Amino acid sequence: MNKLALVDTNFARVTDVIEEVSRQISSLKRQANKALRFQRLKYRLTHLDLALCGHRFGLFKDAVDKITRESDGLKQQLEAHKISV
Repeated sequence: MNKLALVDTNFARVTDVIEEVSRQISSLKRQANKALRFQRLKYRLTHLDLALCGHRFGLFKDAVDKITRESDGLKQQLEAHKISV
């Protein structure tokens, strides 16, 4: 083979490698975008979950407070009834 044919062969190989690397870069960019989207969704889900837990905690606390007040009232009524008997 003469030098020109070797140069053409090497050029073709380099071109093939560049094309393959370009495809891999495109694939990696898509994967990175998906990973970033997943990260953002996970962050959002975590915060929504925390907000929901906080809301539920508030509801449960209100229910416990109400039951405690009712219990205290019943205890007072019982004590008053014991005193009157």
